[in-house]
Amino acid sequence: MGKGWETPPIEPLEMNDPLNFHPSGIYYDGPSGKYLVDAGLYFRTYGRKSPVITGVQRFFQTQGMEQKDAKDEAGAAIRDAEIDRHVEWSGNLAGYRKGLIHSLDGKPMLVLTSP
Repeated sequence: MGKGWETPPIEPLEMNDPLNFHPSGIYYDGPSGKYLVDAGLYFRTYGRKSPVITGVQRFFQTQGMEQKDAKDEAGAAIRDAEIDRHVEWSGNLAGYRKGLIHSLDGKPMLVLTSP
């Protein structure tokens, strides 16, 4: 991300905060164009980018970043997620735990909830 800001490691409660989104918990479902945000027990789905940017901006502000810098970093974090955490499929899959998996041909897929 820009300006040399290093994202702090995930603390368990931060991933479950419904208002502050840790950047590493954001995935982008390319085929649907939706953003998937780790909400602890499941992934929340957002059809628009603006609420995701707001959630990431809030996270950065809780880490002591100024509002303008937090907004810039949030935008960069979302752009990074669109490339670095892009998945080809997302949904529930029987017998699989919540999280990133790969298909037999290597495509990234995101399981949204655990059994």
